Amino acid sequence: MNSTDQATLQRLRSKTGYSSDTTSYGNECVARAFTESSVAFVSGWTELETVFDAAVSALGTCIRDHDGSPLLQEGGVYDGCWLESTGTANAEVLSRFVPDAAESTMLAFARYQRSDGLIPYKIAADGPVFRQIQLVTPPVRSAWHHYRVADASPSFLSRIYDTYSAYDRWLVANRDTRKTGCIEAFCTYDTGHDLSPRFWHVPNSPFRGEPDRYDPDNPRLPFIAPDLTASVACSRDYLARIAEEFGSDVVAPDTWLHAAGQMREAMFTQCFDEKDRFFYDRDAYGEFVRVQSDVLMRVLASEAVPLELFEELLCTYLLNTRKFYSDVPFTSIALDDPRCFQSSEHNSWAGAVNFLTIIRAPHMFEHYGHSAEFMTAANQLMQAFADVKKFPQCLNPWTGEEGYTELYSPAILSVLDYIERMHGVQAATDGSVWCNARPPVPSSADRPRERSSAYRRKISGNEYELVCGSDRAYLFLNGRAHAEFPNGTRLVCDRSGRVSGITGLVPRTVLGELTLYSSLPDQHGERSFALEISANETLEIDGESLQCKAKHNYLPPQF
Repeated sequence: MNSTDQATLQRLRSKTGYSSDTTSYGNECVARAFTESSVAFVSGWTELETVFDAAVSALGTCIRDHDGSPLLQEGGVYDGCWLESTGTANAEVLSRFVPDAAESTMLAFARYQRSDGLIPYKIAADGPVFRQIQLVTPPVRSAWHHYRVADASPSFLSRIYDTYSAYDRWLVANRDTRKTGCIEAFCTYDTGHDLSPRFWHVPNSPFRGEPDRYDPDNPRLPFIAPDLTASVACSRDYLARIAEEFGSDVVAPDTWLHAAGQMREAMFTQCFDEKDRFFYDRDAYGEFVRVQSDVLMRVLASEAVPLELFEELLCTYLLNTRKFYSDVPFTSIALDDPRCFQSSEHNSWAGAVNFLTIIRAPHMFEHYGHSAEFMTAANQLMQAFADVKKFPQCLNPWTGEEGYTELYSPAILSVLDYIERMHGVQAATDGSVWCNARPPVPSSADRPRERSSAYRRKISGNEYELVCGSDRAYLFLNGRAHAEFPNGTRLVCDRSGRVSGITGLVPRTVLGELTLYSSLPDQHGERSFALEISANETLEIDGESLQCKAKHNYLPPQF
């Protein structure tokens, strides 16, 4: 380790915690959680370190006391907690940083469930609101990930199972009026796609504010919605996991898996256009609503397609600069659609880059084994993150300039999430620990290059310190040298800290050496492995050698 990297490590060790100048309920929750987890980040890219620290400070403004329990707020102009975002995608990331607030936020929706099974779409200051559904991120998946990452109790999972089993029955009874086996959208707000051309000439709200009715005088309603359908199917998959976890006390896992498979099959039948190879709403006339929107990312984030199709859609649409892969990815409407309006000055899903898309994106890439493509996109986003001052809802897809509103929790949590995913230590949803050494490569000449960073986090009682140096990464476990490995890779450990494998995170083949030190009680002597690892390849340690566990071809941006 050279002198610069040593200085970075010492600076990390001198960073004792985060606090705020103002005392509030939310700030106290955040300060306590960050003290317990020991999370800290330092970087030679000073703007990135500054925005990380600012995100920690800002997070407290989005957590409020709700009847004695912390409740995450959407933030900005949005006074309340939304099921489509705050209670799912946002809370899922919050699990790694303020787990108590994440859990109580998820349980709040269960607490307010109606006797007929309906979940509120929003929890406002004066209570639950049931007007529409806004079911985009699969809530059971978010809860399962919280259970795995934060070591939540079985009682939490049991409550989630009971709640969303009943909600599934309500959705089938009230949101499949055409008996297609899919879930229907009755209005714009059902999917949170405000101002999107997807819902032009469709009411914003359900008929008379009742979630089980649509406007009978609107000729095109209801829409068979692929994103809502994929979300419910994905929740069924995770209800199966809970059923398996609990054994015979609940419905057999195969029952849920069969129901999920039937719903996905219906989604393909109704919503997938073989000609365009895209998912569209199908209206009451049986016609596709041909607007190419981020509904595609929502379907993919709900694990709804086989790997081969995911890779096809990734190349054709998501990594295509004529479609969604803007310089600051990803747009909410395809760039080559004349209806794409790229202004970020409104609450708009008509073209701007939304932080709700950004916060949902990582799971999609990781689930399908394309971590390196995610890291390429994340590097572009990191350039915009370094300039964030107000944590907005939207970014300009051309420049990354901040847009509508401020102190928006998806933006705050995305900054924390992406920095940890690129060069931090992360508790993964499969029970492992990821040590991510993918230092940012600034796209501008005035950005710093070859600067080291360091990240600290405590997981399952072990404190990890990761230094991403100019050439190599250095991992310390409980203050002792634990491993050295090349930048551009992810070292994978179990919860005891034992290294089990390594994954390639950059487009090139990484050559170098993986060195393991005897920092665990039952380890004796240093071990080294010659390393040659390609993008999206995972090698696992098998005795004294590295063996390929999984590998996917890297898919470059398309023009």
